[in-house]
Amino acid sequence: MGTLRASGSVNFKAEGWDDDDNDEGSSYTQIMSYSLSGLDPTCSTAAVAGVENACGFHLHEGQDCSNATLVGGHFYNLATVADDPWANIAYRAMGGKAVAGVSVATGLLINRGDRVACSPVRVVPQPILRADAYVRFPFYDGPYVTTGSVVFDKLGKKADGVQGLSYNLSGIDPTCGQADIMGVADACGITLHVGTDCSTVSRIGGYYWNQATSRVNPWINVMYTAFAHLIHADTSAVAVPVQTCLTLQDLTGRVLVIHDAKGAGIACSPIQ
Repeated sequence: MGTLRASGSVNFKAEGWDDDDNDEGSSYTQIMSYSLSGLDPTCSTAAVAGVENACGFHLHEGQDCSNATLVGGHFYNLATVADDPWANIAYRAMGGKAVAGVSVATGLLINRGDRVACSPVRVVPQPILRADAYVRFPFYDGPYVTTGSVVFDKLGKKADGVQGLSYNLSGIDPTCGQADIMGVADACGITLHVGTDCSTVSRIGGYYWNQATSRVNPWINVMYTAFAHLIHADTSAVAVPVQTCLTLQDLTGRVLVIHDAKGAGIACSPIQ
């Protein structure tokens, strides 16, 4: 028996979910998000090429975690999907923790492919907020035109004051993830602000979190890594935990700012 004890949560929803009318749409693709601890800490540096199930987590056809037979094999529509979609799903652990990624009801696996944990999947409806109406940050005249969305939801039942930040953005700084940003304030940042208007810097205001409850600014460590393509760069992550000590209702109507590698604001959007 291994020593790893996985804990945390995995959330999922149908791709194309319409948050205004709760329409799940017609997509057969699910968006999976997770925030987990107790994982294999080598699942960021280990050589796992060719190791089946290494650092993986997968949806299984069973409904019981009590033994391997009841857990069953990987679950997907064999009639319409030729290749196992779970074969390439893996997490990257930093200090035994991982956020972002994709998964469901799930065998969390270490780099040898041994099973670490299993959990049933259940439907847990919850409200979300979204920032997806980006305009240029005041006085920004650089080349980046940001589009996409950042979604906020409550991260877990007991995580009062903690939001899960999920995003899928294009038109961001392609050097984020490569540039030396040590000591550069707001570099590659995604930051929530107290203002309710993106028209001027003064109306955007300072960082927003419950300063009466916490002296620690949670936004100084929220940064994106860009994936550069031939003509654009994009970035995505899911369920990045941010402890604002606020509720989702408190966040409604505030503004979100996207920064470049020099810390300059490049885009701003209200949160609704």
